[in-house]
Amino acid sequence: MIGEATSHDDQVRRRTGHVVRHLGVLAAVLVICAGSRIWLIRHTKVIAGDGTTYVRMARQWGQDPAGVVNRYHYAPGYPAAVAAVHQALDAAGLAHGLGGWELSGQIVSLIASLAATAAVWCFAALAFNWRVAWISALLFGVGRKWAGLGADVLSDALAVCGQMWALVLAVAVANHLRNKSRWALVAAAGVGICGGAGYLVRPESLIVVFLAIVLWLMRCFRERLSRRLTLGAVASAAATAAACSVPYMIAIGGLSKKKTLAQLVLRPSSGGSPFAASGILASVGADHSSVVEFAAEMFEAMHPAVGILACLYLVVWACRRLGRLKPPAQVVLLPQRDCAFMALGVTAIFALMLIGLHTNVGYLSERHATFPAACLAPFAGAGMVVMVEGIALLAKLLRLPASRRLVSVVLAGGMGAAMLGLHTLRPLHESKVHFRRAAEFARQQAGGRGLVLADHAWLVHYCHAPCEVVIPTNRGRVVAERLRRQIIKSSASYLALTGRKTICPKRDARDPGPEDELVKLLLQPGIVELRIFTTGPHGPKARCGNPVRVYRVDQAKLRASARGATGP
Repeated sequence: MIGEATSHDDQVRRRTGHVVRHLGVLAAVLVICAGSRIWLIRHTKVIAGDGTTYVRMARQWGQDPAGVVNRYHYAPGYPAAVAAVHQALDAAGLAHGLGGWELSGQIVSLIASLAATAAVWCFAALAFNWRVAWISALLFGVGRKWAGLGADVLSDALAVCGQMWALVLAVAVANHLRNKSRWALVAAAGVGICGGAGYLVRPESLIVVFLAIVLWLMRCFRERLSRRLTLGAVASAAATAAACSVPYMIAIGGLSKKKTLAQLVLRPSSGGSPFAASGILASVGADHSSVVEFAAEMFEAMHPAVGILACLYLVVWACRRLGRLKPPAQVVLLPQRDCAFMALGVTAIFALMLIGLHTNVGYLSERHATFPAACLAPFAGAGMVVMVEGIALLAKLLRLPASRRLVSVVLAGGMGAAMLGLHTLRPLHESKVHFRRAAEFARQQAGGRGLVLADHAWLVHYCHAPCEVVIPTNRGRVVAERLRRQIIKSSASYLALTGRKTICPKRDARDPGPEDELVKLLLQPGIVELRIFTTGPHGPKARCGNPVRVYRVDQAKLRASARGATGP
């Protein structure tokens, strides 16, 4: 009896030691990821363009949350979190002016990105093992795009955080269902909460809840699990997701205030029957550019090196599963089935949506692909293991000493990590700093008294002075006469206009276009150019980019020239 008790105690201590060691490795990975994001926060001068809208929403949230919900197309979850953090910073005396709001948004993104990285670690551990887990978390966590999202004022990190934890809990529910444990009901409620709360940040978060329910039902019928417990888990996830998401759906009168899935993917074609949708397959069959664009953005979201590792693993796994060429068993790690289903299911659904988005709207960003990139990160970690094991096996066949094998692997890994880190630590939006300098110059010139008209969100955001947005027409381009009326009506004292509207007009006399008319307006008496701001020197090349020009407006002269142009 004493020997059995001692053996049990040894097993408990050994298991506890393993857990502590794994958590220590995770903590080290998170410290590295946090350091890269803090560096970016300290060295970034300009937030993302969409971040200016989120700051504006957060500032209005405390006074008029209903107005924020009704007025903006963005979901309110992230701005509400930013407002809460700003309130805490303000209570601590750390929220100073506009910078305090930007810092609040960056803190939300920082914490959410670290939590999402921890979820990637858990998901990789469930899919493979602990070694793949820390490799996956490190590779994805220090990637340029993911690190940037964790240091910027954007909702993506918070959305991916909820989505990834919903993914982890969905697999945990499947495991509890196999063990006939009632903890499946609790974990399923967590899936619904993460998916429903994530919907308040990005509507596509509900996809995870749908996939999780499909997984549980599929496993129930294939493995003859407890139907009562499975249906209870489905009801628990659906109820909690609905409790989080339905009030917002009722408030906006639909699933989302942005374009719906039907509008993006199943938009009817311009000709033929109104019931004939353009469809993804037909579009892809005619033009592969959308597929290529999706693949490129996926690689960009993961970082190309990480994407290559994921593809390496998927190819080797496919060869082992389907092909006649079977790699050695010690080289290939097989993923857990539920994790593979969820990761590949998310990727397939997002591929359909994003290919349809690019086909029908013509726009696609790496930010759209961040969640499927996070889902595939464990495959990149497994790809790294495949590569290392393959190198070790090759070195063994060549009869190289073990010390040389170890040194070569460490050097290769160290060089790759160093290159990845140096790429990650470049400040965000370096080419947009001149927008902030131009806005601050316009504010200094206005002195808090004159009104500034600007045509870009960055200019309005950083101006601080009384500022209005130039109202564009003709497909987003500023028309001269419309601008003239707005300047006179608003009694604006200064203009801040981007270069694509003022510096690069069409020179073809047969089609002068609205830009030429705008240049004529800006050369009239009453409008004086004060300064041009660019990312580089003021040479001819800089004038063909997107510089910002600041103008002073003499209202009396401008009104006189307007009367002269219209005649008596």
